[in-house]
Amino acid sequence: MNELTRDAQADDAKLRILAKLQNLFSNMSVGGFIAMPILVLPIFFIDGLAETIFPVVAMFIIFGLIIGGAVGGWLTDRSAKKLAAAYAPSVLAHVMDHLDEYDRNATVSRRYLEEDLGYPHYDRLGDYGDYVEGAFRGVPVRFGEFALEEEYWQRDDDGDETRSFREVFKGLMLITNHSLQLGESLTVSSYYNYAGGIKTGNGDFDKVYSVNSEDEQDVLAALTLSRVEGMVRLAEEMGNRVSLRFLKEGRLLVVVRDMDLFEAGENTSTDQLVASIEAGMEELGHVLDLIEVRELALR
Repeated sequence: MNELTRDAQADDAKLRILAKLQNLFSNMSVGGFIAMPILVLPIFFIDGLAETIFPVVAMFIIFGLIIGGAVGGWLTDRSAKKLAAAYAPSVLAHVMDHLDEYDRNATVSRRYLEEDLGYPHYDRLGDYGDYVEGAFRGVPVRFGEFALEEEYWQRDDDGDETRSFREVFKGLMLITNHSLQLGESLTVSSYYNYAGGIKTGNGDFDKVYSVNSEDEQDVLAALTLSRVEGMVRLAEEMGNRVSLRFLKEGRLLVVVRDMDLFEAGENTSTDQLVASIEAGMEELGHVLDLIEVRELALR
């Protein structure tokens, strides 16, 4: 419990300050968008105003609020993430069967991230971190957080184009083992509807998940009645956030969209922060229980 012997009072103070800053920068960005019509419309309706310094000042205020809020929020989030990461190893060691490694600057192998899980179109891997390796819920696991980004181009008034990227997906990927004898790898995705996807016959399941496989026998082996029912329950509780990839070589990839276990968020004390990480791990464990990863590994 080395990290939990930190100066908790000092970290509590940091969390309170970061929470206030996050609120401030969020309000700044919102304020910039609210100010836009208030400051811009008079330029078009008040004679002579466009020839004064007012438009320059208005644009400075608007973009200062929007950009300042965005940059300030990003810096604050990074500081909060760093503080949360200081507590992560001790909490993980407590809630997992055992913890072998935690690295806040790494994630799972790019090879697995690039597997077919029905992601939206993307062009590159974005932010990533919080790599964990050990055992959880009775099975060996590796997991980490990641984001995917799509390229887009913006053209300015002079016709010059600038390349940028925007986030289209973020979540957590967990890798464990399965003991199924598959002819080919198969995907069960709640993010994408595969043309010609195999139907299971369970209407509630087929409304949420799309199955991409070349062999119906593989699907029958992977999607047992109890696993199908568990995944239906997951969708009812969490929405369309979970997708699976059963690799032929015996790896199971589990992706949970928008899962971020190690964020300080709006926590204002280390006790709240620790409880938040524990709750996130409990949610992840619930996912693993409902898709029966232990049964898959021991079968």
